[in-house]
Amino acid sequence: MLEDYTRVDKRAMRPLHKLLFDVVHKIILPRKHKRTEANYLNLTLMELLISQVQINLLQLILSHIHRISVHDDKDHGLGYGFWLGEVFEFFQVPVKEWQVQSTKDVFGGSGSCCYTCYL
Repeated sequence: MLEDYTRVDKRAMRPLHKLLFDVVHKIILPRKHKRTEANYLNLTLMELLISQVQINLLQLILSHIHRISVHDDKDHGLGYGFWLGEVFEFFQVPVKEWQVQSTKDVFGGSGSCCYTCYL
């Protein structure tokens, strides 16, 4: 199914796929910059979510963190702050900046807060 596509614009997606795209690029593999185009990894994760295949989220998240913090020289915001804040404090990891971001900012509705940190 996905073999024919490497990138898909969000405007061309059906509502369910738009929702899954938001989950993938805002929660599972968060990005600092706004995205309107799903790449092959996003499309694959969306297909796995639809087909209810078990996904190793921990491995995906750790690989994403490793890639943006070690292998990429660009300035990245590190998502998952609402999970990692306690870990960073426990291990006394210096954090340059905490940026509070609510789920309203991310999804346009009201909800809880999360944090993005810059290492």
